[in-house]
Amino acid sequence: MDSSGVHEIGSGLQLLANSGPSVEINKCSIDNDAAEALANGLHSVVNIEDLDISNNIISPTGAITLLNEVHCLTQLTDLNLSNNNIGCDGAAALAGQLQYLTQLEILYLSHNNIGPRGAVSISHTLCSETVTTLLELELLHCVILLLFLIRFTCFSLVSRNSHQ
Repeated sequence: MDSSGVHEIGSGLQLLANSGPSVEINKCSIDNDAAEALANGLHSVVNIEDLDISNNIISPTGAITLLNEVHCLTQLTDLNLSNNNIGCDGAAALAGQLQYLTQLEILYLSHNNIGPRGAVSISHTLCSETVTTLLELELLHCVILLLFLIRFTCFSLVSRNSHQ
């Protein structure tokens, strides 16, 4: 993406958000520069509920930049980051922001190479009782270990018991 397109993302984000509670920017070849522009525009669209930035080329560096700003989206219920390459560092950045996404119900992370370290970061946050609204977590083809699955089961059981 050239520099003019990158700058248009941040300003265009407001237009997308004004059209409804869902913002879909998938299959747009979002790279690190575009992820930074998108991050800068998030503060102007705090009312969005559904953010789909799947099927892009967001690397760990771009993911960190973007996810460090996602905390302002306090109404967000659905976040789709599938089919990027956020890696373990991007997953760790996301884990650090989950506590602020108090309405988040659905998180799609499939086809990201988050690896064991990224999976552990997310699982620690999910098991910490700061994330209580998450109902669905999709992690297909993320290269994770059995350790994460055991910890996620712990989260599921604690979460299920606390809602009864």
